[in-house]
Amino acid sequence: MRYTLRSLAANRVRTAVTVVGIALATGLLMAVLTSVTSLQNGLANQSRESGGVWQVEFRETNDGELQALRDAAGDLLDRLALRRDLGAAPFSVEDAERRGTYLSVLTLPEEQGGTARARGDLDYEVTPAPTLASGRLPERDGEIALDSGLMGAELAEGASELPATEAGVSADGPIEVGSTVTLSLGRRVAHFEDGTSQEVGAETGVMYQSVIEGTDPDGTPNVEPGQIAETLDGVSAPRSYTVVGFVEPDWSLPGTVAYVSPDDTGGAASTRTDAYFSTSCASHEELTSLVNTVRPAAGARPTVLNGGLLAYEGLTGDRRVFDSLGMFAATLATVIVVAAVSLISNAFTISVSERTRQFGLLSSLGASRRQLRGAVLVEAGALGLVGIPLGVALGIAGAAAAFAVTGTGWARIVGTDTAVTLVVRPWCLWLTVLLASATLLVSAAVPALRAGRVSAVDAIRGSRDVRPGRRLRRAFSRRRRAMDDFSEDGSRPRGLAARLGGVPAFLARRTLAASAGKARVAVVSLAVSVALLVTAGVTGDMLSGATGAGPLTMTGYDLELVAADESDALEAPGRSAVLDGADEALEGIAALDGVEGAAYVCESSTTVRLSGGLLGWNASADAGGELAGSLAVAADGIATANVHLVDDATWRALAEAGHVSPEAADPARLSALLVGTVDVNDGVRYGTRQALAAGTTGTVELLVLEGREGYDDPLVSWGLDEASAYYPPLSESDGAEGIELPVSEVASVVAEVPTTVVPDDLGRDFPVAAAQMRAQFPTLVMPARAVRASASALGALRQGRQTTWAYFYARLAEGVDASQALRGMTDVATGLPGVESLGTTNLAAVQRDARAVSFTVRVFLYCFAAILALIAVANVFNTIASGMMLRAREFAALRSAGMGERAFRRMILVECADYALRGLALGALLSLVVELFLWQAMSLSVSGITPAVPWAHIAMAFALVVAVLAASAIYALRKTHAMNLVEALRADAL
Repeated sequence: MRYTLRSLAANRVRTAVTVVGIALATGLLMAVLTSVTSLQNGLANQSRESGGVWQVEFRETNDGELQALRDAAGDLLDRLALRRDLGAAPFSVEDAERRGTYLSVLTLPEEQGGTARARGDLDYEVTPAPTLASGRLPERDGEIALDSGLMGAELAEGASELPATEAGVSADGPIEVGSTVTLSLGRRVAHFEDGTSQEVGAETGVMYQSVIEGTDPDGTPNVEPGQIAETLDGVSAPRSYTVVGFVEPDWSLPGTVAYVSPDDTGGAASTRTDAYFSTSCASHEELTSLVNTVRPAAGARPTVLNGGLLAYEGLTGDRRVFDSLGMFAATLATVIVVAAVSLISNAFTISVSERTRQFGLLSSLGASRRQLRGAVLVEAGALGLVGIPLGVALGIAGAAAAFAVTGTGWARIVGTDTAVTLVVRPWCLWLTVLLASATLLVSAAVPALRAGRVSAVDAIRGSRDVRPGRRLRRAFSRRRRAMDDFSEDGSRPRGLAARLGGVPAFLARRTLAASAGKARVAVVSLAVSVALLVTAGVTGDMLSGATGAGPLTMTGYDLELVAADESDALEAPGRSAVLDGADEALEGIAALDGVEGAAYVCESSTTVRLSGGLLGWNASADAGGELAGSLAVAADGIATANVHLVDDATWRALAEAGHVSPEAADPARLSALLVGTVDVNDGVRYGTRQALAAGTTGTVELLVLEGREGYDDPLVSWGLDEASAYYPPLSESDGAEGIELPVSEVASVVAEVPTTVVPDDLGRDFPVAAAQMRAQFPTLVMPARAVRASASALGALRQGRQTTWAYFYARLAEGVDASQALRGMTDVATGLPGVESLGTTNLAAVQRDARAVSFTVRVFLYCFAAILALIAVANVFNTIASGMMLRAREFAALRSAGMGERAFRRMILVECADYALRGLALGALLSLVVELFLWQAMSLSVSGITPAVPWAHIAMAFALVVAVLAASAIYALRKTHAMNLVEALRADAL
């Protein structure tokens, strides 16, 4: 041990670089493992936040079963909550059209006492209470919180959809906080076709009888729902409730749901209790055994498992989530271990070479091979005792800092409102230490074996370090005399290197040939460094390419409102209330306080025919047929186009940007832009293709399909050759069948629109994001004013059952309240006759989340690449600097023989250039192999990524490696520069 410590102290720089390499590798391993566990915990917390911490639900439970659960689980029962289903009241037929058949009533979940509560998840509810929209939740008997869809509703009386059953829901007027609603609750009973029946609750959709009404065009029976196959049993007397609040809809439950306090005494004659509980079970088998003990799987009452949470907790038989995260961590760990082995192994190889004479002397004094090997392994252990704990601490600190910066972004990625924080599991610590120790042992094993085989005689003579290789021995065998390498007069050396660089280059080539083994070590070290750096860059490029589409809402506007024609609005034939009133609504939105800019896009679809240069899309399809299979265009150019109608200012802005020709810049003139790119996929791979080059011009013909008496509006489909129109019969009572005809036979051209192809990205001032513009081909952009003024064009867009959607956008001044602006936009839109608002979106918030996600991914990617770069730099420095310092005696001898400083630097330059060029060539080859594997892996799910030589990354990697190589050589030469031959021999002997 003392000998080892002296050796490490005598070579402080190499020792420090090796410790740094071990610490970096260990730290990166620790960071990867803790990042994976932190993301796993973040996913689990997202499930807990949205659905609660419950693992198992016992439906239709009772007091006896709950006591059996407590007895069987014991301390494993962590938390328990109960919720009662009080029954359902039917809406009237009129109200059921919009609100569903029933109003189901549930109590708020109530957590029970007497459980362990030891899992540390008390920040989350066992099963979450509904989210308040306004008011408050019920707190006492007789209070109720209704679905927000009932806010302001006026309920009708009369019969319900159930046979011979009147409506059981009524109110004293428009429903608001403080209103009184009266309910007659009963227990739903579903009746099956085999004559059996079963009580069902709020979690079950309405049961209907199945009725076959004709067949589809392919001959498949068309099964439609018939009469409701349910009844209400045990209907209670009407009971009045006071409305105290409204809650957001629970989309996991069908129909409309209301909530009362846990101690409510109302309900049907028989109510049902559901139990939600979590456990401290450590495995899927233990949890399954507990559940089966209390409620056997063959029982009639259902048991529900919280599959999402159990998957993240590793308590399901399906461990795909765990396996996916494990593969991710294993891949990164493999790269780290390979880089670490290269660095540490080189350090020990150089260390053994440097101490060959010492090992020989020890061997001559009686040291066994085992003792010599042990000296190297003890050195590895000493370095590990310092480097591994340091690396663990650095890894935890670095990961903590990264999650502190990117926690919000990770929260958006996993879908939670709570920032993802660092979670360090004990097994991460042990696994990191184990992997780092194994890496250190493997790295030191080969140099230790080499040290054990050192011959005492060879070591004392120093011949082992200069033993010629096969290539050099063959060269020596061809020599006839000592001066063969020089000219006839002996004045200058021969060879290409000598002609280009003189004697220094000649000596450099001879040195490289004489120590081919050491040269290979240096070249491999440089190659691994180049490959690591290039691979990090290529990985980043591929991930950026795969996710380069960006969020769907990345525009220059902050708010979005969606509006459409009211379903019961009386419209003039071929007209749209929302399209006719779009300009008026735009003026109102632009006049709102804090709004700096506004725009609208009315979206519809119509049947078109591409003609002229626009038919070139077919020729641009790739050989694999991805485009042809992804475009809804027939070979004759007939297609259903997605049409965006824009306001005057937006159209003029497109003209100013050069997308619209000067003659078509007037928004009153009928013209169009066609987006030339499209997102394609074959069900497995996804990518983006260019269907038409930007600047291509042609004509889009707007088509109207003729009607057929006795048949419904036609449906357009596309075949390999031409488009077809299918006319379904209005009634199939007489056995009538649909007819299918070529579109070319039933369509007439109502307008010819000059069209120019444009890219998908029309600038941030265009309201619709690029990803939405390329979602379908063909997608057209047209001026709304010209379409409204053209009866034929408007008729084409409004034919059949086409619905026009209006999207209004607003850009806010800094500091303006977005929620207030959204309310103002809603009031403006709903103030138009025949128009209703369908929802709003805070685009600025969505874009902030998207930027946070992008920033998060890039931070982790760059951190990973930076640490790999540091490992690569340490590898190069350790290899080159130590190799140069081992040649102190050789350098001193050359100086003593009269070599000048300029010639000496030229010799070193030639050697380093040889290392660099060979390392670059091998590293580039390795990086290309890795890129090929990465490309094949990415191509399984993403198309459009073309493998290419990463010249930029190779150049950057080469520049960095050369810079580090030069710094390493300069450092080593300065350390050896002052030595003369006597000093070098003395240092070598000591």
